[in-house]
Amino acid sequence: MLTAGLKPTIDQKATQVVNTPRTFGKSGPDTFFGGYHTVEDVQTFLDQEAATYPTLAEKVDIGLTWCALHAPCTQTNPNLTWNGYHMYVLHITNQNIPGPKPVFWLEGGLHVREVANPETAMNYIDYLLSNYNTNADARWLVDYQDIWVMPIANPDGHHIVEAGGNSPYYQRKNANYTNGCNGLAA
Repeated sequence: MLTAGLKPTIDQKATQVVNTPRTFGKSGPDTFFGGYHTVEDVQTFLDQEAATYPTLAEKVDIGLTWCALHAPCTQTNPNLTWNGYHMYVLHITNQNIPGPKPVFWLEGGLHVREVANPETAMNYIDYLLSNYNTNADARWLVDYQDIWVMPIANPDGHHIVEAGGNSPYYQRKNANYTNGCNGLAA
């Protein structure tokens, strides 16, 4: 670069943005494994986004988890009991612009030990909605696409992993342990 007469510079603002963790207002002892969000945190985030952007986002209940259908759900290792969850997706589109629009589906948290995927899905939601009025790309995506984001496709499994705190349990799948499948990593 220097031989071509170009002088490298550091974009301080962009560097600060990249180096600042995105915790969506919550980090500390209630998160797990260094700051990842619980199922309840993610559902609260979806509620907040839908309330903040009512013409752009809608929280949609798409059904119950296996544990919700077979409550109470009990695991002996770890000793954990809960009643399962509703499964939610955030539908993002400008409701004032009629369709049909191309559909995009983003799903995170299917493999429960991959705990960064729900965070990435939340970051995508935040990017689209918080930048809608200031970023042409975000505005175009929301105006002319039908976007569905499901941050956690496996809330029961995510709950088992998060119950381990700073040392997450090695859950592989959902909590359906019938037919000899224990769901834990070998």
